Amino acid sequence: RKPLAHEAQALVDELARRVNETASFGILDDGEVLYLAIAPGERELGIQSTAGGRHPAHCTALGKALLAHLPWESVESILEAHPPVRLTPSTLVEPARLRKELGRVAEEGFAVDDEERVPGVVCVASPIRDQTGTVVAAISISGPSLRITRRRIPLLAREVIKISDEASGILGAPQPAVESRG
Repeated sequence: RKPLAHEAQALVDELARRVNETASFGILDDGEVLYLAIAPGERELGIQSTAGGRHPAHCTALGKALLAHLPWESVESILEAHPPVRLTPSTLVEPARLRKELGRVAEEGFAVDDEERVPGVVCVASPIRDQTGTVVAAISISGPSLRITRRRIPLLAREVIKISDEASGILGAPQPAVESRG
């Protein structure tokens, strides 16, 4: 099995090609999302981001996809070390609302950042699992809210889940029990 870090750029390149939006790959590092690979979409109006960048986990789709699969006590520790800051009017900062959202993410298999970190930017992410079934990374697509509309999110979620399942397969993860997630 190849280490996922070697596959990360190929995965985001493929996802960006499939949906023609910016794709990102990240891990949870010291309570924040660390972006390891990014591929821009082909659109004129896109999201500018760079590999090596960091963002808070509570307000990014990648972060929520990663946090949703941790025990709540671990999430609380992360929130204690990195108190949630309201970056936009949509940012979830209340622990009860965040916990409810993370429960939805775990159940549905994908996370959404609906203008929670940056006004006008929407992201959809899904977790990547290793051979033990543990979530080790996540992959997302992001773009302007004028293109990533509430109506388009389910279609994009299916694409993100499909590629996160492919990435999980690279790591030898057990195949998902539910075929129709998203």
